[in-house]
Amino acid sequence: MSLGSLWEKISELVWQGALLPCVVLGGIYFTVQTRGLQITHFFHAIGQTLGRAFQKGEKGEGGVTPFQALCTALAGTVGTGSIVGTCQALSLGGPGAVFWLWIASFFGMIIKFFEVTLAVHYRRKGQNGEWLGGPMYYILDGMGKRFKPLAALFALFALAASVGMGNMAQSNSIAFSVRSTVSALFNAEPRSWLEIAVAAVLVLLLCLFLFGGIRRLGQVTELLIPFASLFFVILSLYVLWSRRSALPSVLHLILSSAFSSRALLGASGGIAVRSAVVWGLKRSAFSNEAGLGSAAIAHATAITDHPVRQGFFGVFEVFADTQVVCLVTALSVLAAVPTERIFSHSSPDSTLITEAFSRVFGEKFAVLFIGISLTLFAFSTLLGWSLYGSRCARFLFGAAADGIYRFLFVCFAALGTCLSVKPIWELSDVLNALMAIPNFIALFCLSKQVVFLVRDYFLKEKSKKREGFQKKNRKKV
Repeated sequence: MSLGSLWEKISELVWQGALLPCVVLGGIYFTVQTRGLQITHFFHAIGQTLGRAFQKGEKGEGGVTPFQALCTALAGTVGTGSIVGTCQALSLGGPGAVFWLWIASFFGMIIKFFEVTLAVHYRRKGQNGEWLGGPMYYILDGMGKRFKPLAALFALFALAASVGMGNMAQSNSIAFSVRSTVSALFNAEPRSWLEIAVAAVLVLLLCLFLFGGIRRLGQVTELLIPFASLFFVILSLYVLWSRRSALPSVLHLILSSAFSSRALLGASGGIAVRSAVVWGLKRSAFSNEAGLGSAAIAHATAITDHPVRQGFFGVFEVFADTQVVCLVTALSVLAAVPTERIFSHSSPDSTLITEAFSRVFGEKFAVLFIGISLTLFAFSTLLGWSLYGSRCARFLFGAAADGIYRFLFVCFAALGTCLSVKPIWELSDVLNALMAIPNFIALFCLSKQVVFLVRDYFLKEKSKKREGFQKKNRKKV
């Protein structure tokens, strides 16, 4: 058996045998425990996130505002996984993958809520006054010191994932975007010096932002993520509007291929339900990271008065990433690109979404816009994962490892600009599943603690409303 075949077997084992059952069973179990919190309190979550996003006075010593923490977490999720990963899910899993991606995100909202709530509840202050939190801390402090090897295992897998998925996959996407843009705009093959220039600029920007601390990361992502996401969604919606006559057939195709056991046309013999389910769930996890535990590391840095309040930011994060960005990406491709073209392109790049935009806005604008968007998304993802990796390195090796990790992170980013991207994505899939296993063990074990915190939160909210109502009545009297 070749090394590639062995790696595929390992990936299939950890995904279909471990992570996918955890996502489904965990999502159902946590939804029942909280009485469908992601549905019953969805508008409350929107009010606590978008409604409070730009309020001042929430930042304190050693932390960032809840909105900056959300943007830092979104920086690690809204990126190549949302755009490139969605396109790959379509080509390898068929249109039905979109349905299962959406289902996975529904469960992902409550899973991310549990992760963020636990991360804030069990966080601790570091030597420099910054908040430290994440799965490794709620495993250690919530489950007990005898589970320290499990916490270390998560940190080790997350550290490795930060180099693969969070680093080289993103820098490779940036290099691909620049090469594609230059090639399309100037109708010429990019020169070899272009990759060197991209690597040099990337290294310079990473050094500028990575060594500025969590607050600088929060300030940068607070600017990048809303701007890039908003423009991408607006133009995607315009693509859908211009192809609105095709939307009914697209929706029918998604639903029929999600449940039909018949093979669909293309993809060298067809795509069955199993493939649609696997790739839909895979790319959902790659995109919104629900179940991986990584984004909880960023949310743990927020200054908030209650863990559950920040937990609602986790709900909104999955909604914005998967049910908005991923969905409009998938629908744009399916509505504008011929089905045979989708099935014939399985490489993890932005070719399909660029083609969809080209058919509406023209090739040069599409290439330039997607190139800029993907570069911004990928760079923000680099920033988000640099935080995750540095926190895991600190947990494993102490505070002194932080600076060493950041230096190595910059080096691997430069290396990623000139490597083949496919092996990196295959490696990332395995690392995603491996880091999720210890995280789900903790989520199941500590789920009652989350339920207790939810009850405590809503009791305090009712008390605040009652006090506010009484104050208003006294003023009237």
